[in-house]
Amino acid sequence: MFDVSVNYVGVLLAGVSNMVVGYVWYNPAVFGKTWMKLLGKTESDLKAASKNMGMMYGMTFVASLLTAYVLAHFLVLVGSTTMSEAVMTAFWAWLGFVATAMFANALFSGKPMKLFAIESVYVLVALVVQAVVLTMVG
Repeated sequence: MFDVSVNYVGVLLAGVSNMVVGYVWYNPAVFGKTWMKLLGKTESDLKAASKNMGMMYGMTFVASLLTAYVLAHFLVLVGSTTMSEAVMTAFWAWLGFVATAMFANALFSGKPMKLFAIESVYVLVALVVQAVVLTMVG
């Protein structure tokens, strides 16, 4: 088994950074309006869902922490110690595991490719930011 030491402060900060990236990315002034339109959602749909928003954000934060924890392992296991190595590790993890799975899902679910692009590139940006945070703190 691999002996990997993880900086938990870095994991916490990377988890928070993921939430910040999501807040900016899905802001109506950035991709939020287009994303909602491609999903067929309206402002009133969001207001109706707002009663569960706290739980959804909480669960999303837990998922963000898990992503950061696993990414921290990846960074250590591949020996990423510089910012550029961290960015490349995040990119290859995204390309090999995230983008391919999301692409197949988009194909079979009939989602528009523009929606696939918005959602998958968000994950790329979030992973890159998390990798940079983990490298800076670690």
